[in-house]
Amino acid sequence: MSSEHELGEPAFAYGHPPRRVAVVGGGMVGLATAWFLQEAGVQVTVYERDHVGAGASWGNAGWLTPALTAPLPEPAVLRYGLRAVLSPRSPVYLPLRADRALLRFLTGFVKHSTAGQWRRGMAAYVPLNERALEAFDVLAAGGVPADTHRPETFLA
Repeated sequence: MSSEHELGEPAFAYGHPPRRVAVVGGGMVGLATAWFLQEAGVQVTVYERDHVGAGASWGNAGWLTPALTAPLPEPAVLRYGLRAVLSPRSPVYLPLRADRALLRFLTGFVKHSTAGQWRRGMAAYVPLNERALEAFDVLAAGGVPADTHRPETFLA
């Protein structure tokens, strides 16, 4: 199952890979983690409660959408979000209550919902998204079946 790839050498906490690793969860992330650990010479056992892809990977239909990764605190989201968290019909409804932690979170969210903060967040996501796409290509080249579709222009 060895393949040449350009992702560089994996980084391990103690400088060398462990001999054996247990990965909990046989979804997209767990299996990809197991794959790359095995590529680094680690003996991997994957534990899955149900069957491969039964959990979160099933729930999001197994979509890999790094192009849709964006920082949540953003001026437009703030405007929409305030309406959404106050509407009992919204999936993100938060009943208002005297809660210091909630107030601290909401204050920080508002403070960071600026165009400049959003641009800095997007710049931080770019290298991560590039590595995710490279890793996907490595898995596909290694024989992992994956239906991919060219995205059409999408504007919300």
